[in-house]
Amino acid sequence: MMKRRGFSLVEVTIAATVIAMIMVTTLGLFSTTIRSFTYTNNQYDADMSASLALQILNRNLQEAKQVTILSPTSMRINYLQKDANGIYIRNAIDETNYVDFYLGNSNFSANSKGTYLIRKPSVGQARIICKKVATLEFRSFTQSSVDVTLKTEFGESGSTRDCEMIHRAIFLRNY
Repeated sequence: MMKRRGFSLVEVTIAATVIAMIMVTTLGLFSTTIRSFTYTNNQYDADMSASLALQILNRNLQEAKQVTILSPTSMRINYLQKDANGIYIRNAIDETNYVDFYLGNSNFSANSKGTYLIRKPSVGQARIICKKVATLEFRSFTQSSVDVTLKTEFGESGSTRDCEMIHRAIFLRNY
């Protein structure tokens, strides 16, 4: 009698089942890893974006002589005036050179429902300092300080991460 070569139907079925279980487990782990990476990356982006925007705001506010809250989502910063030699005049506000910070659109137009934090000097180009802003609020209870609340959101639907940063009392050095 001749020996048969190959596998029986039972052996092939068992092997296919084992391979299918391994593939399903591997794909599940891969999917979980990708989801976790996306979650972490979105959180990192939200945190870094808000942190960098607050650092820029902080640097601009510290050198200010006067801050005017134009609306809850916009403010104007005036600095010390300089004389002809470039020396600061301690008690004089420069009304012509100022910087506006406001919530707006990608085309730099002001919009309280916008998603961009924009820095616009009176002379020069406006630039976006933070994208994907969910909320922004400027408040000032005293003339020498400003409170800033900034919330950013990153990610697609289902994996959105946010970062809310509240910077209380940024004090003006030149007040």
